[in-house]
Parts: sequence; structure tokens; C-alpha cells
Amino acid sequence: MKFLFTNDPPVIMFGLKPGLEKANHHVNCVPLWRYNYEHQDVLLVKAIEDFKPDYIFTEGDPPNFNRQVVLELAGQYSIPIIYWAIQDPVWYEEISLYCARRADFVFTTTFELLRAYASHGIKAHTLLFGCNPEFHRKVPSRLEYEAEAVFVGNNYEKRGEAAENVIGTLVDAGFNVHVWGNWWEDSTKPFFLPPGYCRGSLPYHLLPAVYGSAKVVLGLHLSWLSLTQTSVRTYEVLGCGAFYLTQYTPAHKNLFCKGVHLEWAGSKEESLEVMEFYLANPRSRERIARAGQEHVYKHHNTTLRAQQLVDVLRKS
Repeated sequence: MKFLFTNDPPVIMFGLKPGLEKANHHVNCVPLWRYNYEHQDVLLVKAIEDFKPDYIFTEGDPPNFNRQVVLELAGQYSIPIIYWAIQDPVWYEEISLYCARRADFVFTTTFELLRAYASHGIKAHTLLFGCNPEFHRKVPSRLEYEAEAVFVGNNYEKRGEAAENVIGTLVDAGFNVHVWGNWWEDSTKPFFLPPGYCRGSLPYHLLPAVYGSAKVVLGLHLSWLSLTQTSVRTYEVLGCGAFYLTQYTPAHKNLFCKGVHLEWAGSKEESLEVMEFYLANPRSRERIARAGQEHVYKHHNTTLRAQQLVDVLRKS
């Protein structure tokens, strides 16, 4: 099969794209959002005519992305559109439903939304995030990234309370915490940090080095109701062989074993308690990190995700 991706986020370029390639499918990517909005049709026409894809793959809602051009050209060339609703369940009504109604195949990270899609006449399938063992792997620690705890991600208002419970608790307790991402110093946000903790935006290729240099990697999530949806961070951290302390969500309880693959905390008190225990027990941290990596390499790798995608397409 031949897939043409219209965007290049890490979840595609380090995820599904290499997963499909490893399964012997052909993949091309034309990141439309990086180009002038009015000229994206020219780029897409050239990509379609040169590559002759079987499917056009779209996901989420990138900025500066001319979705109408994709819809029009897919129809003109009779190419099915795949839509992966990676922002479910948070943006289901505002973004996903609109895009799904205009796609031929729909995938979501959130199992609970399959019925909601069906109520609109849309047959959706569950497709979770995953890790790429060739990129998400354990690498040697680097002095400039060493910390007791690290978090990589933006300061979204919707997870302000979670950030307070996990990151804020550890900062207040005096731990050496590095926080990478945007808006962490923004005092208009529900939660913000002093400048000394903020490291700025992290280039994605440095992710394994940052995770490999911290004793504990922290996890926050925008949804805490689904049994399947988590941030892609969960798979990235575990794939990098790091010890993961995440905000509790039902999905983590459903997909992983506490104290075996990772650890979670449901309150400020528990965050502090778990952090103190595992900093004092490096062998336990290392054992859990190894088990977590083995688990995602076996059950949640991007080649498996690619095969799940292809299986749906072949059956349709």
C-alpha cells in the first residue's frame, strides 16, 4: 500500500511512518502546513501525481493546514482519506467530528467514542499511540540534562490541576525538576513556574537523551476518563527505558501494571510519597523501567500499530 501523509508531527514521522515502512508499505509525506496556505494545492497535486498514493492520511488539526484542498483533490483523484483523531476525546466535538464526517476511514485513540461516531453514521476504529524502538530507546545520560525529575510538554490550561498536583508538588518540596515546553512561565495560566525550572522548547531528536538523563520522568494528560486514551508521552517514555511517574488515569490502569511497568499518583500526597520512595530505591526504578520498555516494545510498538491500521483497510 502507498500512504501520503499531509503533516509531519513526531507521532507520524517517528511513529506510523516508520511503522508502515517496516511493514513494507510505501510512504511519502508532504507537510502542507509548512507552506503558503494558498499554494498548498500545487504541492499536493505534484505529490499525488508523482507518488500515486492509495490513501491520503490526515490527523488532528494542524495550524495553517488547508483541509479543503485535501478534500477537493482527494475527490478529484478518487483517493480515500484516512483521518486519525489524535486529539480525542478533548476536541471531539470541535475538531474530530467535523474531520471524520469528511473522511473515508476514521481512527480514534479513544475507545469510548466509537459509539458516538456511530451515532453520526461514522464507523470508527481504535488506534492507539505507540513507540518506535529504533528511536525511542535508552541512551547514555548527558550531564546537561541530568535531573531528579523531568517533564516534556506544553503548559495547557486543561491540565493545570494535574500540573499542580505532580510538578508543583515536587517543585515545592525542593526537588531538582526540569520542565521543557511552552508557556510554563506564563502567569496568566492556572499553573505556572518560576523561570529557574523552565528549559524552553525541546527539539524532538533530543527526547531520548533528556529522558535517559533524569531519574524520574513525569506524565500529565488532558483526559482522565478513557480506558484507552493517553498522551503519546507514555509510550515515548517507556520506550526510552525511563522510569515513569504519571498522573493516574483509567487508561494507565487498563494498559499497564502499577509498580511493574510504571508508577502513578492520584494526589499531591501520593506524588510526593512515590517520588521519595523511588529516588531512595534506584534498583526498583531500573527494574520497572526495564519492564516498562519490554512491555511497550512487545505490545505497543509502531509496527503493530501500522499493522492494525492496514488490517482495517484490507477488511473494508
